[in-house]
Amino acid sequence: MVVPTLAGGDSESHLPAIRWLANHFGWEMTMPPRPLTQSVINANYRVDTTTGPVVMRAHKDSMPRERIELEHRGMRWAGERGLPTNPPIADRSGQTVFEIDGRLWAVFPWLEGRSLLRRTVTPDEAELLGGWHAQSHAVLREYPLEGLHRNSELSWNTERSLADLKQVLAVVAGLDEQGPRVAQHRGWIEAQIAMLENEEMTGPEAFAHLPVQACHGDFHERNVMVDGKNRLVALIDWERFCLSVPAVEVIRAVTFALLWDPPHLERYLRGYGAAGRLEGETIRPSVELWWQSSVHNTWAYRDGYIRGNKSVEQFFEDGAEMLRRYRDPAWREHIASMIERWCC
Repeated sequence: MVVPTLAGGDSESHLPAIRWLANHFGWEMTMPPRPLTQSVINANYRVDTTTGPVVMRAHKDSMPRERIELEHRGMRWAGERGLPTNPPIADRSGQTVFEIDGRLWAVFPWLEGRSLLRRTVTPDEAELLGGWHAQSHAVLREYPLEGLHRNSELSWNTERSLADLKQVLAVVAGLDEQGPRVAQHRGWIEAQIAMLENEEMTGPEAFAHLPVQACHGDFHERNVMVDGKNRLVALIDWERFCLSVPAVEVIRAVTFALLWDPPHLERYLRGYGAAGRLEGETIRPSVELWWQSSVHNTWAYRDGYIRGNKSVEQFFEDGAEMLRRYRDPAWREHIASMIERWCC
């Protein structure tokens, strides 16, 4: 069997840590761990034990312990208040984060269900997603703000973004391989640089007045698990749990999940509006914020070409299409009008 190399490591190098965790919890493994290949940043494994399957996660190197512990607290808090989540398994001392050979690990219950997949979401599923998103906002509205940081997407710097993209472009230009795929990537990077240099850029301070609350931070189709009847099993992967603007999260979700065209956009927003409401005065500033934040976002290219994480290449084309759309004021007006119609 060929075992795929995952973000954050591979099965062979992680096997000692997985065995240590199984022993620590008093479990006996019944078969080799199986990588969950949808992982992009962290490495996740299904581990079958004598007491049943679990998920073991090796967090990315840059994730500090306090952020993981915050993620775990948020999941548990929301779950206790009715939002289906999947909090980590604690050991006898109550610990949920384990450092093994310099990497931080956590263990989660195995959930029977499936994640929705990009480009396969049906209109009915889009409406369900919108309703669950509104539910998450309603539950998290009461979460205490102390200790939460603002979503990184609410802040940007044009000079830094230009420097990052030009560094990536230099790496791309220096590659031995210069085929059609790399040429396409280079074109997208050059187009983003041109936008930053030629479009009217606004600093994040222009949006500082928008109210924030605790949010999941990364709500999209792959972080939602459902059962065979499309009932919500759990909202998972709370790694970006943070303070954000609810309207920005809605725009982000329909964008990341590629639900921005009919009938999916209307159905998602209709689902959200049936379960919750957004503040009307935040909608248009939030659309502008998302455009400004997106054109400054260099994460995927940096992770792919500077850090060598090939799994993020799947996001390059979608990111380029997002910028093409949101660059158009008429498109931003369309999105804002649709959200105002269904969610206010």
